Amino acid sequence: MSHTDPIKAQLSQYFALPATTNVCQDCGVPAVGFSRCDPCNTRQQTGLPRADSITMLAWAIRGTQGYRDMFAYKNDPPDRGALARVKRLFQQSLTDHTACIIPRTLPPIFFSWVPSTQPTVTTTEHPLREILQSTFAKPQFTVADYVGPRNPKPNARRGFHPERWKVSTHLNGACIYLFDDSWVTGGHAQSVASALKNAGAREVHFIAIARIINNKFHKNYLANNPPKPYDPAVCPTHKINHHSQ
Repeated sequence: MSHTDPIKAQLSQYFALPATTNVCQDCGVPAVGFSRCDPCNTRQQTGLPRADSITMLAWAIRGTQGYRDMFAYKNDPPDRGALARVKRLFQQSLTDHTACIIPRTLPPIFFSWVPSTQPTVTTTEHPLREILQSTFAKPQFTVADYVGPRNPKPNARRGFHPERWKVSTHLNGACIYLFDDSWVTGGHAQSVASALKNAGAREVHFIAIARIINNKFHKNYLANNPPKPYDPAVCPTHKINHHSQ
């Protein structure tokens, strides 16, 4: 008698595998005819430090349940179904593809996450940190604190501003694995990655649970390249099923 896995089935229904053709070489967003999308190209041209690698575990396409999950899981209180799916997506990928996603095993290794730039009124710890703590054995954390304006103009909110982040600890050649639940434009993630490098990190590798895809802006791309359902067997780093090779 076979037993179905409802959460695994939901992940395949609600999330998609990141595409591999005609996408930005940095963040994986559709970028037909270009090697990088505009935000990634702008950051590359600054010459400032950025993440050494970027890994997206899945696509969350706007308008889908997966997209809604990426917000609902961190409500206060969290949506239990959304939290279960986001946690499973993260832990399944890390369990099945650890050697590819986190290849560095020599210390010093730190884990970090991209904090919010807005003040919160929640009384509980951010669920992303809880997910990290439940995934890794005794993780050693380092955190970048946001020291910029709390209410920047909307167009500047997700810009590339390493100077708005402060890392109090000197990282002395450490390898950092920087996590966030979602990547929209990457401004916050790359700002934190740059700040970590300025604080002495040797390498910064960024991992997002989901790359947010705007279904309206990328309507034609999605129509011509129908996304494949999320499959935990496909390596997020190398975009192949290693077991079928």
